Amino acid sequence: TAADAHTSPVPVEAELQWEALRILTELVQPEMVRVPQHIVALLAPPSIRFERTGGDFATMTAPIFDPLFAATAAVRCVVEPALEPNRLNRLRMAHDATGAPAPAELLETLLGAASVQGDPLHEEIRRVVLTVAVGAVRSGVLHAIVERELRGALHAHLGSGDEVLLDALAHLSAPLPPL
Repeated sequence: TAADAHTSPVPVEAELQWEALRILTELVQPEMVRVPQHIVALLAPPSIRFERTGGDFATMTAPIFDPLFAATAAVRCVVEPALEPNRLNRLRMAHDATGAPAPAELLETLLGAASVQGDPLHEEIRRVVLTVAVGAVRSGVLHAIVERELRGALHAHLGSGDEVLLDALAHLSAPLPPL
């Protein structure tokens, strides 16, 4: 029967987890998500009387294409599943069993992709990673050790200009800033 064929989950070897983390980090590098300027120039705003539909790509510079928003949307496609609270709990279990990256190491590595100051895209990548991580901490789903380690990593990275995220991290009732 199907029940007889059921096997318990087995943690992935640490080397494969570290390799996956390296690949994830490549996916959120600015060079990977930045829309090339020659492509941006081809993306004209909609013509007059053209109505947008729910299927249109959202933008923060309506009605023109927003390359920064497009790049951060791509980053969110990687970061949100990577920092999903249940996954972070499983990652901590794998870390304990095999030496796979701990959740705080995952966060630190993703933040390393946003380490260049002054570039708007780096700053947006950093904001996305931090906001998603604060959301994971606030989820109420993380094991206590995972929450504590992520809080420590977040406090190390949150500074001036991050008051809204610091407040959200400190007060569970504080709203998260929009992405």
